[in-house]
Amino acid sequence: YYRPPYVSVDLQTVTLQNLLKVNPLCIIGGDFNAKHEFFGCKKTNRAGDSLFDFVEEQDLFLANQSGESTYHPAGLGSSDLLDLFIVSKQVAGKILDCFVGEDVGSDHLPVHLILQLNYKSNYQAGKLIRPLGRCDWAALQRVITDRLSGLEPIENDSKSANDTECE
Repeated sequence: YYRPPYVSVDLQTVTLQNLLKVNPLCIIGGDFNAKHEFFGCKKTNRAGDSLFDFVEEQDLFLANQSGESTYHPAGLGSSDLLDLFIVSKQVAGKILDCFVGEDVGSDHLPVHLILQLNYKSNYQAGKLIRPLGRCDWAALQRVITDRLSGLEPIENDSKSANDTECE
């Protein structure tokens, strides 16, 4: 599901209600751009009020961890919870985990929902981490040196009290 930000676009709750009527075992995931303090957002907006009312009226559950930010716009120094998993009551009891993943090159982080289903699978989902102890720091240094080799240094004649010299 996607609701564009900064526009007065309705949450399409009628469409979502129809989806729930067709399938009571429902998972709705998406970028809602709807903020509500109850969900763990820093503030509440109009779309957040609508989504909160919809979740309450339909007896749904928010699977996300409260306050776990999914949106990190570059350069703004802020973050918020905009990407959500909303599930029906029948699905809520099958949730094993819901967590925010690592950066994939977007201002939104991926959200993972892990469910316990009634079938067997050989696949084992898990949280992926980047163990820094196994990083190839020499290769990183070579890449940085290679990429910086053609750049001209920036001249800055003004010095401030906070400037430090690097060797």
